[in-house]
Amino acid sequence: MWCNVGFGKDLTGKIIYCENWRNTAGQYADQPENWQYTSFEFLSANEVEVISVSRFKLKMKTYNYIVEQKRIEITLGQRRYWIDRQYLTLNNEKYCSIVEDKNINIREDMKKKLQILIDTQEKLNKT
Repeated sequence: MWCNVGFGKDLTGKIIYCENWRNTAGQYADQPENWQYTSFEFLSANEVEVISVSRFKLKMKTYNYIVEQKRIEITLGQRRYWIDRQYLTLNNEKYCSIVEDKNINIREDMKKKLQILIDTQEKLNKT
């Protein structure tokens, strides 16, 4: 008889930062409206703050998460993210890294990313 025992790992204090591959890819390099940044700051054994920068907006929301053997599942209502633990990819389209700098203020860093996005678009605008 087999039983499915859940795999749990507490990620409290860890930060994962992700960028979409389109941010620097050929034709998209001149289209900041398509650039996307997402950070995950794990607040407790089951809560994570997700900050996303996309389409000239910054959004912050707290989600629940569970750590499975192969991936991290992050959900709030219908919204769902998953991070592959082996390859550190977000929903198979964004490349992620673990933030090692313990002094980083990820909220401020994400606000700076938003400002870069806005400034880049302003430089591209003709009027």
